[in-house]
Amino acid sequence: MLFLLAGASWFISLGLVRACANAFAKPDPQAWEWVYISTSPRAYSYHQSGDCKYLRKTTHNIEFISVDEADEDGRTPCSYCIEESRRHQYDNSALYVTPFVFMLLLGLIALIERVFRKYSIKSPFVKKKERKVLNQNDIINLELSIKYANINKKNCEAQKEALSSMRKTLDLIEAEFLQKTFIDEEFIDRIGRVVTILVNGGFSHSIDNIMTLWNTARNSKEQECMRLNTKMLIHVLWCGYIERLLLIQRK
Repeated sequence: MLFLLAGASWFISLGLVRACANAFAKPDPQAWEWVYISTSPRAYSYHQSGDCKYLRKTTHNIEFISVDEADEDGRTPCSYCIEESRRHQYDNSALYVTPFVFMLLLGLIALIERVFRKYSIKSPFVKKKERKVLNQNDIINLELSIKYANINKKNCEAQKEALSSMRKTLDLIEAEFLQKTFIDEEFIDRIGRVVTILVNGGFSHSIDNIMTLWNTARNSKEQECMRLNTKMLIHVLWCGYIERLLLIQRK
């Protein structure tokens, strides 16, 4: 983002400097002293640079003479060379203008962000973060993996797969909990489904304690109390995961 902003600042500064140069600067061809001319009988201009695109078109000889001689010969300065002279003279000034343009753009973006935040408008400068939410498919996958693990109790891979699904589910619950500013009953009910699956599958310890915490969180009327009990419930679920993990590792 900063690199793009710096590049934009440079091009804007260059454009401003060139616009000002075109409007106010008046290069003096007499200051060139020595110039290039074509010996073609149709040539009527003199050029500051031997690399001028118009001078390169000539099929005749090119001579290097003084400006006074060119004037006496009735020649006029090349308009393209005048533009190039003005450009080379003032382009370096863009380096001094760029920091101010950069700070101006930063201030403008900050102002836009503030306005967008005030009126709850989606900002074009902020990438939308993907919200992690426990959905129906996650709960179904957890239930199926635990059922399979209970059917194949001696299969170590089935136990690990169930633990992996449990960990993913708890990660999603915790991430959603941290993202939420308001804990609603729908979220608590989804956790309740997970608790039921884990308890029935034997993947959670302290059954009485965990059900008590869930009921307390579900029936809490104050948001602060609901958040605290939900946090404790998630903690107990993680304890059950660690306990099951240690049990598998001993085997």
